[in-house]
Amino acid sequence: MPTRRIFCLVLGAALALSVAGCSPSIDLSQAKRVGDAPAAEPEPAQTLSAQEQKEADRAAAAESCFVGSWVADNASFGALFHSAGVAANDQITGVMRVTVDPGGTITTAYTDWTFDRQEFVPVRTIVPYIQNDIITQVYVLGDDGTFSSGADEAEAEESDTAYVCDGDKLTMQVLGSTATLTRSY
Repeated sequence: MPTRRIFCLVLGAALALSVAGCSPSIDLSQAKRVGDAPAAEPEPAQTLSAQEQKEADRAAAAESCFVGSWVADNASFGALFHSAGVAANDQITGVMRVTVDPGGTITTAYTDWTFDRQEFVPVRTIVPYIQNDIITQVYVLGDDGTFSSGADEAEAEESDTAYVCDGDKLTMQVLGSTATLTRSY
């Protein structure tokens, strides 16, 4: 705060005190400073309909459930990949950790996450797939209490993958199948 403004404030307070001391009939509690804008009327509180409030509460509860750190259940992801034809079998090793931050960021960290990927070029070929990286995306909350993720908000909104949170279990729904993650503390 500039020195001149501090001086003016102190001088103003001193003058107000001296005037109050000379004339006890002056009520300074209702006084206004020169240049004060008139008091603004308080804005009426916006109220939500019962349905809007219910949806807002559900979205807030869903997001608070999603936020945290999760570890993939390799058996469920192995089954999902195998049934989708991505993996040659249902065996996955290593760790996939998903961290959901409040405000829309989801980070997936893979540590030696490995499975036998199958390719059909031109015949079935099995290739070991090992993932060791970190992927950061955004997530959007759906009206139904689920969230989806993608490289940006538009991609997340178009995603065919939805996550549903229930306490310490996060279920990923994709391709008509599910895979689960467990909250890690």
